Formats: sequence, structure tokens, C-alpha cells
Amino acid sequence: MNLYEIRNGSVGESYVRVYCWAKSEEQALELGRKKFVGSSELDIKLLFSESDDEFCTEPSDSGFDVNLFLS
Repeated sequence: MNLYEIRNGSVGESYVRVYCWAKSEEQALELGRKKFVGSSELDIKLLFSESDDEFCTEPSDSGFDVNLFLS
């Protein structure tokens, strides 16, 4: 299983995204399309897989920042 971030290109307070826990990129896109009805172009990014090491985020009042882990 893998954690994916899927974005539809729209921007609100931040960019609009969903997170999908799925077996494959194809499955994640299928799930994402159900949430982004009417969006034609979706951008998908693999964030973590179950084979990655354990981790804990830093305390934050602005949500989950995946960029802290991908640098």
C-alpha cells in the first residue's frame, strides 16, 4: 500500500488535493477521480509506501507538510 497526493490544479487557501491510501497509482487515480468529478487533468505524487521507515511529524498548526519528508 502507498500514500498518494492527488491535485486537480485548483487553488483555494492552498492547492486543492486529496490523499489516497491505495495499492497502486492506477487505483489511487481511480479513487481520486471519484472525488474530483469534472476535473480532467489530475497530478499524482507518491508520498510514502508501507516499506518506508516510521516517522513522526513536527508539531504544526498549519497541517501536514509532506515537503519536510521529501527533501
